[in-house]
Amino acid sequence: MPLAGTQVFSTVEPGPRPNNVPGRRSIGVFIQALNSNKPMIRTTVYRLGKNNLGQRQLNFLVETLSKGGLVTFPTDTVYGIACNAFHMDAIKKIYKLKGRSYTKALPIFIADAAQLPLVAKEVLPEARTLMKAFWPGALTLIFKTAPLALHAARGKSTLAVRIPQGHFFGKLLAALPFPLAVTSANKSGYPSLIKGGEVTKQFKGLVDIIIEGGSCKIGRESTVVDVTHFPFTVIREGALSKQKILNAI
Repeated sequence: MPLAGTQVFSTVEPGPRPNNVPGRRSIGVFIQALNSNKPMIRTTVYRLGKNNLGQRQLNFLVETLSKGGLVTFPTDTVYGIACNAFHMDAIKKIYKLKGRSYTKALPIFIADAAQLPLVAKEVLPEARTLMKAFWPGALTLIFKTAPLALHAARGKSTLAVRIPQGHFFGKLLAALPFPLAVTSANKSGYPSLIKGGEVTKQFKGLVDIIIEGGSCKIGRESTVVDVTHFPFTVIREGALSKQKILNAI
């Protein structure tokens, strides 16, 4: 079956910004913090492959995220910055840190399809076909927002959901009693980061935990597909090609 069409996200927001939307001043504060010799908070850095995140480290991650802390880590696509998807103050911290427009919802990471009803509703049968074919992996699906996820969705009627690939995420997400709100670990409007050293340099002192895992496997953002209707719409063609999506339907 054909997809309805293709759109590409714009990195430029037309028109004037509302007063409550981060603008030049908040981005300037972000850059000033990055260049400061005095870290804003104490950051714990873990390096995958060295201490490999044992149970003690995993427990600390769960505790930090539960309390509203921010964590950066490598995903299968690019490095991300994450918080508890149901913690309103933590979500606000991500927007402030990145200088991200409050009009843009935060994508959600879940452990498995069984968690999907927590954040999404009205899952079409055709969407489950894509989930079965590409989850876990570099496919983000847009669903209608469930009530519990309205803070992460900024009150919008839809939000993006993904199950990332990798042993680390399997352990972390399975240990959490809540989904994660995740966005790329970079200043809004700037390129995504794919190397752990770059993330540590930019975010040490600004987040609670940094997990370094070398370079991201794919190094490109996920493909985004709107599955709130059928035929589907490809919003962003990323790591998965549009043709692969078509072939799976």
